[in-house]
Amino acid sequence: MAGMAYKGARTNPSVASNHVRKYRYVEGNTCLREREDGSCAKYNEVRETDYTDAHISGVINNDGVSNVFVNGRPVACTGDSVTETESYSLGGWELDYSDRGGTGHITGGSSTVYVNGRQAAKAGSSVTTHARTTTAIAEGSSNVHIN
Repeated sequence: MAGMAYKGARTNPSVASNHVRKYRYVEGNTCLREREDGSCAKYNEVRETDYTDAHISGVINNDGVSNVFVNGRPVACTGDSVTETESYSLGGWELDYSDRGGTGHITGGSSTVYVNGRQAAKAGSSVTTHARTTTAIAEGSSNVHIN
């Protein structure tokens, strides 16, 4: 049996492949300005674009159940939102686009325990991230366990 999940519990880290767009400028081969001796004083800059992975971490919110608590914290259920942040490495490139995080949702829960008509979430329950990757709830109560 797994510990019942609660507001503030963390999710396992997740990786969204090629989720962050980055760029850099490289010297092109077209001369924009020649010197008097015929050599090139300034080449055009060519913008290269590439993508890198985002590492997503999240914390469970409590969106609906305000009258049931586990260890003094509101319980988490399927459908509750997860506030997510992203981290990434640009490796010397510049950031072109990242949503910097977003909102995921708990998509799995107990098949036998319901709270106000919603499946109770537990450690190991599935979460779909804002980047459409799947992870799981990492934490649950240490003394309230459910199937």
